[in-house]
Amino acid sequence: MKERILLFLIVLGLTAFIYIFQSRTEWGLAILICIMAIYGGSTSIATKIKKRNALKNPKEKNENYKPLIRPYSAQRASTRSITSGDIV
Repeated sequence: MKERILLFLIVLGLTAFIYIFQSRTEWGLAILICIMAIYGGSTSIATKIKKRNALKNPKEKNENYKPLIRPYSAQRASTRSITSGDIV
């Protein structure tokens, strides 16, 4: 039920925005710029909060972790033959 109400509000808001933007271009543009500024400000604040929380609560590193893929240089060294005369 919440999703239907949210969808209705989104469609209603878009309809009102399109009506305002078509009939009153200046007001529509001003509303669009305000919404974009609010979005930009909220995302920058959210990024700062996320970084601050990461500094306060750092993730523990697992020192025993070994990736499944070996580095390329290790693969090349293990596939070369010692008798080929290549310096490893």
